[in-house]
Amino acid sequence: MDVPETNINIHDFTKVREFFSHNIRTATAMVVATAMVFKYNLCDEEESGVDIISESAYFLDVYDKGMDICFDFILGKPISKDFEEISPTKIIRHFESKIPLTIKEQGANLEINLDEFSLKSNAHIVKAILEIVLCQEIRNAKGEIVISSKNGVYSIKNHEPIGDFPEIYSIFQKLLNVLDIKLSYSNNNIILRFL
Repeated sequence: MDVPETNINIHDFTKVREFFSHNIRTATAMVVATAMVFKYNLCDEEESGVDIISESAYFLDVYDKGMDICFDFILGKPISKDFEEISPTKIIRHFESKIPLTIKEQGANLEINLDEFSLKSNAHIVKAILEIVLCQEIRNAKGEIVISSKNGVYSIKNHEPIGDFPEIYSIFQKLLNVLDIKLSYSNNNIILRFL
């Protein structure tokens, strides 16, 4: 039996599957565990449990969208050039408002200094990747994180080096490059150039 030729990079496919399945399982486990706590009346503070479920649902949504985008990209689906006006600053502010428990649990001292900036691009892709990168950096936080921007260049800097970045970032680089957005990272700093 002949196997059809494909341009799919199996290593990239594996990176996407491993990264997203891990993060989706983690968020799902939080929802299930919190639901069990409610079921057996083990929670003294119902509001706290609701907040955990709400944040976990947000993470599930973010990782689900990102997984679809990455699979479409490595499978060669064309990227829509139907651009619309988006603001990375608003995306970051929205993200911050959605995960206060995670920020607190990580002990992340989050400092945000953003200027107003907007661009025309594929809003679905830019929002998904930016939110995933923010999720990863908050979850890997070691003390202070400074998120700043000036003239369309955004920096996410951890106070201490966090080690290796997820391999998925190399796919994000390729994908964003198609949109003329540059992603670079070093041992404790991520730079997004929306120019």
